[in-house]
Amino acid sequence: MDLKKITLYIRETDAPLHHQFQLPQSTFDEYFETTKTIPDIKFYYPVSFKDTRAIDTAHMISIPIDIQESVCQGKCLILIVCPQEGFNWNIYSNFVEPIRDKYSFLNKHFVVVSNNTSRSIQYGSVFFNFWEYFSYSTNIIKEIREGQHAVLSKIPRSYKFIALNRRCHAHRMAAFTKLYPYKDQGLLSFAKAGHGELDLAPTFNYYSNQKSKFKEDFPRIHREWISQDLDNAVPLELDKDLDPYDHFSLTTNPINDEHNLKFYQSYLHIVIETTVHNVFFSEKTFKPIKYFQPFVLIGGVGSLKKLKELGYKTFEDYIDEGYDDIIDNQERIEYAVKSAVDFMMQDNLPKILNDMFQILKHNHEILISNSRNTLEKLVSDLNSELK
Repeated sequence: MDLKKITLYIRETDAPLHHQFQLPQSTFDEYFETTKTIPDIKFYYPVSFKDTRAIDTAHMISIPIDIQESVCQGKCLILIVCPQEGFNWNIYSNFVEPIRDKYSFLNKHFVVVSNNTSRSIQYGSVFFNFWEYFSYSTNIIKEIREGQHAVLSKIPRSYKFIALNRRCHAHRMAAFTKLYPYKDQGLLSFAKAGHGELDLAPTFNYYSNQKSKFKEDFPRIHREWISQDLDNAVPLELDKDLDPYDHFSLTTNPINDEHNLKFYQSYLHIVIETTVHNVFFSEKTFKPIKYFQPFVLIGGVGSLKKLKELGYKTFEDYIDEGYDDIIDNQERIEYAVKSAVDFMMQDNLPKILNDMFQILKHNHEILISNSRNTLEKLVSDLNSELK
């Protein structure tokens, strides 16, 4: 594909932009061209937005005079760079608006590149499927061979399901509560760590905050948490031979999990995504696809529909996927877990898995294809916003 590179204005003091996209410099240079002077063509001025903490300092962001002039002349757009996250658009607005108002810009002067699958109605927006791209295997042949053998061999698996919870969000507490009665039949984990030092032992601040949110947002399921005395059941870890990672670490995040036996030994992958408030695909969504597993996806309403738009197939002929259309988060989680339980309690799971093979194979092929084309699509979409 013959693509026009994206031109980015970078100041001497700016951090290398390829770090924000987590790309090697050589790969970044294939698609982007940086300049420290105002170019003759339309270009972007990048501003990094890593997490919601940046909202508090957005009003302090300094944009050079020559960039301000170029924006007002229609030669430059402000590129909000948030490749890993897919926040609700109101969160991006909370970051953009102080910058917009400080410099008397307009909404049309901004483009947000993020992992939010929907389009913004206020700003230009480009979907960068970051976690799909970084789920791409470094050894595809081995991955395909192991995945196909695990399905086609019809060897009985030790576990009916796998559901991993590395961060203790409120909606994960809800899903964990519904799955806990079946913990002896599957691989269920739940960590208490959050995102900062105060979220670790002995304070566990994030866990405490999420417990309050859990009680407020999921009152019916929260009562089940209390009746099962789950405060004393967590953290719940897998055996170290299956999952040796330190889930109390703030940096542990095995995107491409080297210890993949746990996936090949479980029939169903119950994905409990980062959020249920909007459609967002992290590496969690792509793990069952990598490892040739059927899945139930607990995420934002319409998550399965969006996956289909990206080319993937789901398992509606085998699993009740009616949960995907339910607006209420509590009801959607309850329905999704019931669908998972109904599926995994069947007696002939090896045969059912074998019957699913063409879907599993198709999904793995789409993962490879989409990953290979991610950067080309990103550049194409960014070029379209510049026109």
